[in-house]
Amino acid sequence: MDQVYDVVVEAFRMAREHFESMIHQLHSAPTAHMEHDQVEALIKEQGTELMRCLLQGHLDVRCDREQPLESVQGTDGVIRTHRRHDLSPPVSTGPPHGG
Repeated sequence: MDQVYDVVVEAFRMAREHFESMIHQLHSAPTAHMEHDQVEALIKEQGTELMRCLLQGHLDVRCDREQPLESVQGTDGVIRTHRRHDLSPPVSTGPPHGG
């Protein structure tokens, strides 16, 4: 396949896996015995995680497509040409620290 397709597939892999896991859990025997409000709470909780995975996938694809700039001008008027090459850890869309 082509490289763009591979990037997209990998970027959204976690979201797909989480979605498949949700479907499996929703048709499992233990969930079949839950009250409707419990199933709704489960879907809400797992759905929030799915949305987080989808957002992270979007950000990963966006990052791959982004073209680096030669320089940027700060609000202080200074032109900056230095670029960090290893931005570890990656951007996280998880819950804020301490909250």
